Amino acid sequence: MGMPVNDAVVKFCETPKSRKEIAAFLGENLTHVIARYINPLIESERMFYTIPHIPQTPHQRFVNESGKRYIKTEEVILEFCRVPRSSLALGKFINIDKTSALKNYITPFLESGKLSRIAPEGSSHQKYINAEMHPPEDTLFIAEFKNQMRQKYCGRIFMIEDIIADFGVTLACAYRRIGRLVKRGWLSYERRGKAYGYTIKEKK
Repeated sequence: MGMPVNDAVVKFCETPKSRKEIAAFLGENLTHVIARYINPLIESERMFYTIPHIPQTPHQRFVNESGKRYIKTEEVILEFCRVPRSSLALGKFINIDKTSALKNYITPFLESGKLSRIAPEGSSHQKYINAEMHPPEDTLFIAEFKNQMRQKYCGRIFMIEDIIADFGVTLACAYRRIGRLVKRGWLSYERRGKAYGYTIKEKK
């Protein structure tokens, strides 16, 4: 190899390499390589995780100092989310599955106010955006909410209970969103037969 093994591993990781790739490069047992080389090099900061929030993910890769541009830091992820992204898109960007993206990135970022939802909570078409890019008055949220309401309710009467069940929101949230759309003239509250409810006033 012509140089100390640790130095050779570091040089090899100028671009992202997996544990298995490093073991194959050295021609040694994976468990031994992790304990003898990878972990000590991480601890000494000569190598770095590309997915630092989830060290043990099977998708983990390792880079040296010159490869740090590949690391998916919080800043890099929030920059990526300056336009709306689904959990699947974010997972692909980080190189993890969408469940891991939700658990380790999206949920903590939502809780800390760094990301915002653009659709009602529980929506199957949910996307997330950097909170700094979220327009005032939840414009993106309302636009997506209206689109989904068109698909579900156009041409029929619906109740506040339908909004709660279909979109997974609280009673207060449902009334707030519906009230805003009634004020804008997009919804009307009326009676049809024995039922009272809301109808969409614009055509689909």
